[in-house]
Amino acid sequence: MRPILSVSRRTDIPAFYSRWFMQALREGRCRYPNPVSGKAVEVSLEGREWAGIVFWTRNPKPLLPHLDEIDRAFQGRVNWQVSLTGMPKLLEENKPPEVLVLSSLEALGRRYGRRAVVWRFDPILLTTMTDPEWVRRRFAELAPRIAESCETCVTSFADDYRKALRNLDSLERRSELRRLPMTDSLQRELLADLRDTAAKAGLSLELCCEDHLLDVPGIQKARCLDYGRLGVPEAAGRSSQPTRAECACHASRDIGSYDSCAHGCLYCYATQTPAAGRDFLRRYREEGGRMPADRQDEEYRDTVS
Repeated sequence: MRPILSVSRRTDIPAFYSRWFMQALREGRCRYPNPVSGKAVEVSLEGREWAGIVFWTRNPKPLLPHLDEIDRAFQGRVNWQVSLTGMPKLLEENKPPEVLVLSSLEALGRRYGRRAVVWRFDPILLTTMTDPEWVRRRFAELAPRIAESCETCVTSFADDYRKALRNLDSLERRSELRRLPMTDSLQRELLADLRDTAAKAGLSLELCCEDHLLDVPGIQKARCLDYGRLGVPEAAGRSSQPTRAECACHASRDIGSYDSCAHGCLYCYATQTPAAGRDFLRRYREEGGRMPADRQDEEYRDTVS
């Protein structure tokens, strides 16, 4: 079975690197750094080699003008995972305007249908600025507006990644914000309320990698990279190929670079600091849309020419 092309859990390619992605798609290949060695890895972007493509983003808008081209390449087997939490700027330093994300969701829903577009209200991070009542209120405000474009909302609770802990510790030292404890009972109570709000809006609620909370009635385990959602006919009965504990995703391959997302979300697992993401994006723009792996490839060709 062909894997799914995941674009990308390492960074927000649609928001910041759509120019690079579209050029790579036209060339039929892309290069990205191996997360361990840093050496350039090349993969084909020929649609016939993939079961489909899934975009992960906070801002789909830069790719909207290119949907015809993307659809032709992947025979319409395209899904979108679009994050919108509405957290304060203090926690999401460079998030796109909410109205822009909502309008993009509407455009995607009209084009692909509600099944192919997933709203991600995650992670839930409890702080003095985003306490349980804030979470309930924000979810209730967003759900009816998003339900016309999506049928599923995926959520989860913030994990204690070392990168995130360092960034949040730094924020607490320079501000009045403080994290709040998340007990299992509080998480279950909150999920039950979000489930009810989602149901009223016509949305189902799914949990990503939170198996200990799946005993909350009416909530399903998420499969973010899903052959079935892509409409792949041979998907029935395929087992998951998880990328971490409790993951239910089907086989996939991520492209893109860690430490390159410039949204500045302090809870992020993929970027060391907001400054690292900003610096990566600045260099990318200064070099005319080239990625580090592209530079490695050029340097290699120089040595053998």
